[in-house]
Amino acid sequence: MTIGFEENEPLLNGDAQSKSLFSYPDLTETTNHRESYGTVKIGIQQPVETRNLIYTWDNLDVFGEVASQPSNGGLCTRMRQCFSGKNRTPMRTRKHLLKNVSGYARSGELLAILGSSGAGKTTLLNTLAFRSPTGIHVSSSSVRALNGVPLTASDLRARCAYVQQDDLFIGSLSAREHLIFQALLRMDKDIPYKQKLARVDEVIREVLKNVVEKGKIVILTIHQPSSELYSMFDKLLLMANGRVAFYGTPAQASQFFMSVGRPCPPNYNPADHFIQVLAIQSHHEEESRESITKICDAYDRDEIASDVKKTIKDQKCNDGLPVMIDGGVMRYRAPWMVQIRAILWRSWISMIKDPILMNVRLFQTVTVSFLIGLIFFQQKLDETGVMNINGAIFLFLTNMTFQNVFAVINVFTGELPVFLRETRSHLYRPDTFFLGKTLSELPLFIVIPIIFTAVAYPMVGLIGGFYHFFIASCIMALMANAATSYGYLISSISSSTSMALSIGPPVVIPFLLFGGFFLNSASVPFYFSWLSYLSWFRYANEALLINQWAEVEPGEIACNRANISCPASGTIVLETLNFSEDNFMLDIGGLVFLLVFFRFLAFLALYYKARTDHFIQVLAIQSHHEEESRESITKICVAYDRDEIASDVKKTIKDQKCNDGLPVMIDGGVMRYRAPWMVQIRAILWRSWISMIKDPILMNVRLFQTVTVSFLIGLIFFQQKLDETGELPVFLRETRSHLYRPDTFFLGKTLSELPLFIVIPIIFTAVAYPMVGLIGGFYHFFIASCIMALMANAATSYGYLISSISSSTSMALSIGPPVVIPFLLFGGFFLNSASVPFYFSWLSYLSWFRYANEALLINQWAEVEPGEIACNRANISCPASGTIVLETLNFSEDNFMLDIGGLVFLLVFFRFLAFLALYYKARSKE
Repeated sequence: MTIGFEENEPLLNGDAQSKSLFSYPDLTETTNHRESYGTVKIGIQQPVETRNLIYTWDNLDVFGEVASQPSNGGLCTRMRQCFSGKNRTPMRTRKHLLKNVSGYARSGELLAILGSSGAGKTTLLNTLAFRSPTGIHVSSSSVRALNGVPLTASDLRARCAYVQQDDLFIGSLSAREHLIFQALLRMDKDIPYKQKLARVDEVIREVLKNVVEKGKIVILTIHQPSSELYSMFDKLLLMANGRVAFYGTPAQASQFFMSVGRPCPPNYNPADHFIQVLAIQSHHEEESRESITKICDAYDRDEIASDVKKTIKDQKCNDGLPVMIDGGVMRYRAPWMVQIRAILWRSWISMIKDPILMNVRLFQTVTVSFLIGLIFFQQKLDETGVMNINGAIFLFLTNMTFQNVFAVINVFTGELPVFLRETRSHLYRPDTFFLGKTLSELPLFIVIPIIFTAVAYPMVGLIGGFYHFFIASCIMALMANAATSYGYLISSISSSTSMALSIGPPVVIPFLLFGGFFLNSASVPFYFSWLSYLSWFRYANEALLINQWAEVEPGEIACNRANISCPASGTIVLETLNFSEDNFMLDIGGLVFLLVFFRFLAFLALYYKARTDHFIQVLAIQSHHEEESRESITKICVAYDRDEIASDVKKTIKDQKCNDGLPVMIDGGVMRYRAPWMVQIRAILWRSWISMIKDPILMNVRLFQTVTVSFLIGLIFFQQKLDETGELPVFLRETRSHLYRPDTFFLGKTLSELPLFIVIPIIFTAVAYPMVGLIGGFYHFFIASCIMALMANAATSYGYLISSISSSTSMALSIGPPVVIPFLLFGGFFLNSASVPFYFSWLSYLSWFRYANEALLINQWAEVEPGEIACNRANISCPASGTIVLETLNFSEDNFMLDIGGLVFLLVFFRFLAFLALYYKARSKE
């Protein structure tokens, strides 16, 4: 903890375990150092000549809740307890963490809190900084005061910044850039920018002791400092088992431990000696506790402890102490506009420091738009071209939506801990953070859709003229930013990126259905009509189609195929979809509204998080002891290396001779597997199933999502009338040790998940099929269920392939969805199958969408006779029978068995490629 007298206080701390401990003056936050200590820094706006502050704490008693072990009763017992209301939560007991701790720190002093692991160092520092995590309770009799003035959490946070054991900041910023950001927000607004930069450079040149010499109060916790660092301490506070074992100067510490019969040996680090004396030895725990109690009792009786109590008691209330609290509301040092500029600057620096992500987005945009342009290249205005152009336009919207949603879905979840810490310290307001963050990304989300449109628009052959191109680009930019706003909302309401990825894409589905492509806008059920007004697909699709077809006069669309429904003009195309030219400005207004509305909801969610005490307490401090554990392990290993046992082991190894009779597992240079092939399969199947059973949440989420989405689709289309990369390290390690073969792992892993990927599509079909009102009869339902199961497993095989060739989950998520797009296009829905360019015809045979879509439509329409489809609307193209529906899409009943065979082929083919990729990884690592 550092209490300063200048206008701004120290900022940066280095690693106390290596080299030296640094603290730089004049700013009040910290860079990202994973340290084994914590430091609190407090800045008071006070004249330099009155440097007589003293921070005191008296009678600190701190308790922590510990959950008792839950009952081991059976399932029925636990269910009875749940429904009866008994024992719903395990009993919690209180543990006394700090016991009557008192002390003080003066201006110009460096106070180090020392102790072994579990002694209470971090708990004490958290208590002094009012940063105790959830479950920690400070006694009401405890007093923390500055110059005798009792402090509250708000008072201290107004003057204090805190370096936690695992501190947080934007990882892509350098230390200097982070200091600049802090200077912009913490230094007075009247200070020129160049002077702020000069101060930052000065901060970097200063070290901890210089800070102390300038009148700061520095309190830190540290585990086993070096002798060099120990010599810098003005005062020591030794903790043991939650009690004060000693408080005073290093020289007094040596005299005190000599008086209790535990003197420090010559040429020995005093800090190491004190910590060792006050540590609880696991093999002599009872003796260690008795020894610690004696030392703490001796300190309580010592004159030094009496002097500490007297100093605390003599402190008087300092009425002249200036504060930074006005009317109970903490002030921000930087004005609103300065906060915006600082956050904009930091966000831009973060983007510039990580150019790969921006380059990937731009490359993906150009590649996908060029690919779509090639597939839909130069469509003609005929009955097939109308279908293809409408499909291309809707694909524009789909691609932009998912690309932008996935681009921002982790924006706020990734920076949430930093945001909460910095808003908690009143570095900036939640609204300035939200505005700065979203404004910094706005240019990119304007440029990307314009680039996409500029590439794909002329290649597809959409309506000519700069005016129409400009209108289409503006609509795409508005739609992309509305989708981005939705992504911001999902990111703001989610507690983690994985949660955002789980809930974001499924929620897009209803908005997608209301776009007018999958479901005619006139067929939206009344109970979902309100939801259709929140669909950016609806507004953007109608606006783009109006821009495309409104000026196409009768006769411009060629109708060349007999018995095929063909719209005579652009107006009929719009009327077929129940779109109207009069709605164009309403569509533009709807996109603008959704852009603002979703962002406003996202801001409210972020603001709520910033103001919720639960999140503040949970994320205030991470109480890990990684460094202490590593040092403890190192000590044990070093002690073992010096022990006679280690010498005996080396001697035994050296004395060993080659044992010719020893059985080996090497035959011809190839290591044998102990378990037969079938045993390996069964073992991997068993382990995979155990993993799924031990983590039922994922399976439950999948089943719930399947039922929910299918039910939602069923409601929307209700009774329509005839109008894992995660296991790669384990796999590589276990195959290297020849625990099992790569093929047995792959087969066991995929077979273990096969039942789930059969059950899920069947459940989906069972819910949605009858609700939509597809063709009746168990036979047709059974055929549809089988096709869905085959298609789902072919898609799963593709997922296995992407997972096998990827080095990480993030890489798989980056390359998987874009590669799906060409397969999606060849399904016959966005693009008529007869319109597939010859240079992509080979790729169409790898599309599971193509085979499954044709097979399902044959199952649906093959038996629909002429006259069963009612054509009630004049001037609207209408197929007379199911055969004409299939012919319009260039599908044929004769291809049914070929489609089933194609799905089976892809199921096997993609899995075989996935196995080869996995096998290559296993062999390349050997």
